[in-house]
Amino acid sequence: MGAAKNILMGVLYAAIALISFVILPWTGLSVVKNLELNEVTINYARFNIDRILFFIQSLGIIQVGIAFGRGSSPKYSKRRALFSLAQVIGSGVYVYIIRFSGLSQIPITLENIGEITITFDNMMYMAFGIILINGLLSIFDIIISIKDQKDGTVYSLDKEFKEARAEMGSGGMYE
Repeated sequence: MGAAKNILMGVLYAAIALISFVILPWTGLSVVKNLELNEVTINYARFNIDRILFFIQSLGIIQVGIAFGRGSSPKYSKRRALFSLAQVIGSGVYVYIIRFSGLSQIPITLENIGEITITFDNMMYMAFGIILINGLLSIFDIIISIKDQKDGTVYSLDKEFKEARAEMGSGGMYE
C-alpha cells in the first residue's frame, strides 16, 4: 500500500504544481495579451509575451516533474529533501524570470487621463523571501536526513510501526 500511496501523493503534488505554475499564469497572460478595451490600453511589451509564456510554461513543466518526485518520495527521506531543494531552486528561477522579464511592472495608459504603472515588485520580493526560507529549511532537512541515516534512526508514521513501538514499550515480544 505504501508505494501506491506515494504515487498517488506524487500525482496530487504534480496536479497542484500544474495548476499553479502552468495553467494559471498561462491563462492570465493569454487574457492580458488579447485584452482590447475601448478607453484603456495596456502597453507593456506585448511582443515579448510569447517568449515569456514559453519560459513560464517550460519552467512550470519542470516544476511539475519535480513536484511529482517530491510528492512520491517517502517522508523523512533524503530523496524528498533533495526534491524539496530542487523545487525551491526551480521556484526561485521561476520568480526571477517573472520579476526581471517586465511582468512585475505593468504600465496602463488611460486615454485622455494619463498613465498608471501597477507594480508587483513588493510581492516578488516577498516571494523571494519565502523561497529563501524554504531553501534553508530544505538544506536543514538534507542535513538531518543524512545525520539520521548515519545514526540508524528511521522515522515512520505508519500505523503498524506505531503499534510495534507501543508493544515494545509495554513488554511485548520486541523486548
